[in-house]
Amino acid sequence: MLFFTFLLCGFASSAANRSFDPLTLALAQDFGVPAATAGLLASAAFLPYALMQPVFGPVGDHFGKDRVIKFALWTVALMTLACAFAPAFWMLLVLRIFGGAAAGGIVPVTQALIGDLVKPAERQVTIARFTISMIVGQMGGAALGGMLEGLIGWRNVILGAGVITLVSAYMASRNIPTYKTSGGSKFSFARAAANYRTIFRNPRAWVCYSTTPIVSGLSFGLLPFISPILQIQQNGVVREAGFLIAAQGAGSMGLSLIVPYMLRLMSRNALIVGGSLLLAASLVLFSMAWHWTILIAVFFLFGFGWFMQHNSFQYEVSEISQEFRGSAYSMHAFFFFIGQFMGPVIYSQVIPRFGPKPALIGAAIAIALSGCMSAVFFNWIARRERA
Repeated sequence: MLFFTFLLCGFASSAANRSFDPLTLALAQDFGVPAATAGLLASAAFLPYALMQPVFGPVGDHFGKDRVIKFALWTVALMTLACAFAPAFWMLLVLRIFGGAAAGGIVPVTQALIGDLVKPAERQVTIARFTISMIVGQMGGAALGGMLEGLIGWRNVILGAGVITLVSAYMASRNIPTYKTSGGSKFSFARAAANYRTIFRNPRAWVCYSTTPIVSGLSFGLLPFISPILQIQQNGVVREAGFLIAAQGAGSMGLSLIVPYMLRLMSRNALIVGGSLLLAASLVLFSMAWHWTILIAVFFLFGFGWFMQHNSFQYEVSEISQEFRGSAYSMHAFFFFIGQFMGPVIYSQVIPRFGPKPALIGAAIAIALSGCMSAVFFNWIARRERA
């Protein structure tokens, strides 16, 4: 029941966030704003999500990760429900900001708690299984959001996501027990800063935290712009965007189910390089403007490649610090969502100016280079630790 509750937390958090992705055009039409502006609703949640990470990590390590998770879930549930009734775009923006800030205390802190409870040999597979719940939430939020928006409207789509998060908050409050903390003495931000200095003494942290915003920003930052790109390509709008985002989630789920077998066949560095190249290839294929039914397979490849890279990074993050694992995961989430904040901003400027094809090819090149370089540095770190 405890692990099922963790899965529900990941599912609800992802569904609440990703249900907005295919709704860009619908929100733009309803509130009378440009599609590029409506697409920035994703950034409105992800920037505060990122900025809260340096706080949630140390607070979870000191006062208890379970308390942070419960508080965050209840807050996200209330903010998401309120989004469904927002009368103006600026109010929706404000609610997304507060909801995004609170959401920062769910997934990274839950991953850190799993890292505390699971032995290293089983950790990557367990984290992958937890990530399945997030992927299912993304698939449900995106696919159902895209399909149902035309039938019930975007407000009812968001209302449904809020109800799911409310149920998750109740289950977390009921089923997640209180665990030991590193507390004892009084909490201070000076001590938190000292913990982060310890984390950054590990060279693995520099590799993880420098690569993560590039890949997350140029991959997940693209999702709110899928429907505008499809419209430019005369290839679909909201409904089709929902199918493509769901296919991306299905690709990630496909990889997560076979992680134990792939780890027997490939090294972790090989997974990082292979995943980065597959992700880059999928962006190039998307730029070719094939029919959206063919792009479903392309976005399956997108999700498969992204998760090959991302899941391997999650393990590396768990090894940065044993004592301050919550802080290490929260810092990783900080950079991950800084990337997701910057990604939509970059795409909103580059796509109108140069068009979708140059933007997607440029993103593919950056992802491929960063992934290959990170694998080289991880290999160097491993050799140094063995010496």
